[in-house]
Amino acid sequence: MSMWRRMYDERRKVMLPLVAFLIASVAIFALAVVPLRHSVTSDEAEAQDATLRLAHARLDNKNATNARARKEEADQELKKFYAEVLPGDQAKSVNLVLFWVNQAAKEARVQLESGQTDAAALHDSALARVACHFTLRGDYQDIRRFLYKLETAQQFVIIEKVELAQQGTTLANQTGALEVGLDVATYFRGSPR
Repeated sequence: MSMWRRMYDERRKVMLPLVAFLIASVAIFALAVVPLRHSVTSDEAEAQDATLRLAHARLDNKNATNARARKEEADQELKKFYAEVLPGDQAKSVNLVLFWVNQAAKEARVQLESGQTDAAALHDSALARVACHFTLRGDYQDIRRFLYKLETAQQFVIIEKVELAQQGTTLANQTGALEVGLDVATYFRGSPR
């Protein structure tokens, strides 16, 4: 009798349950553990994807919240600009432009020759524009001082165009007075379109 057969006969009571347990273990591993391992790996990948999507969603939410806050801040600044900086109506706009041009001309010792104003509503806007054309006369330094004063005024006055022309020269200083054509504008809140 072979050694294996003898061992089997003598230890059958112990060997049969061990072999059955071994076969059952392999079957459980093959039929349950391996598919569950694939399922767990797949679930972990889905969890990582979900975490990544959540992070992107949180970033998008944060960006949207920041954009909304910036828009609200810009809206408040625009309301403040309309209320505190822009003139309230056409008459105040004309007075503002005339006052600041006259004031700057006096301070800069520039002679204001003539001026004309025009108001017009802007297309597709709640704003209207008051434009003024002035003709001034003075020497170069006074014209520079005038333009600086007008540009640095705290009021909302925009210099749109400056045209310089030199008048005749004198024998004494070889420089003549400059004539300045100046287009200045401001805006006011008109009726919405």
